[in-house]
Amino acid sequence: MRGNGLSIGALEAQADHSEGLFGDHLRRMLAALLNNPELTDIVRAMLQGRPCPSETAFYRLRSAGILAGETLEENQWRCPIYATYLKRHFSD
Repeated sequence: MRGNGLSIGALEAQADHSEGLFGDHLRRMLAALLNNPELTDIVRAMLQGRPCPSETAFYRLRSAGILAGETLEENQWRCPIYATYLKRHFSD
């Protein structure tokens, strides 16, 4: 941040964008999801407020680092940036 002259506010404003500081990571996450149509559909549904449909899906998304929680009932986005970024790319 210091080397690029970014303030905390500027970092937060661009954190969930493909061109931002975390862009490489976010693009890789998106590409991995897009390579799996089943998980892509599940994530789309979750972004629309539906629950994760199964333990298998939960554990696959948790293993991918997209969800957090110990059980299906406790699932949540690992990071709010992920939900914001994916919503931007998956909104129909």
